Amino acid sequence: PMAHLPTSIIPGSILIGLFQSPSVIKTRPKMEVKPLNFTLRSYCIMARDLNTMKADHLPNPILGISCRGRTTETQCVRSTTIPIWNEVLEIPVVLQCTINNMKVHPEPIQVVVYDEEDETSLSSA
Repeated sequence: PMAHLPTSIIPGSILIGLFQSPSVIKTRPKMEVKPLNFTLRSYCIMARDLNTMKADHLPNPILGISCRGRTTETQCVRSTTIPIWNEVLEIPVVLQCTINNMKVHPEPIQVVVYDEEDETSLSSA
């Protein structure tokens, strides 16, 4: 399990890039940052082939998005493993931006689809 996720959530696949630094950085300079307001906008269209733990029960999926301690979620779609939400979710977030090059430092975003009835995770990323 990952330390920053609840134990009931199984992490999904995330595409990331790692680059090797040409030199070893022994100390990092102190950065001057300022907070900037952003809106995390998520276009929640649909999901396919959601995992269901109970063979005799179709899930009532809800998609939830979290960032910096704020969470929002879609409406529940009843009894399906192929929900279609067609919703736009927005979360206002404040991110730190370095003053000298205006580089924004992102925060982790958690996306989870869960069953409304028993709140078990059907999928996550």
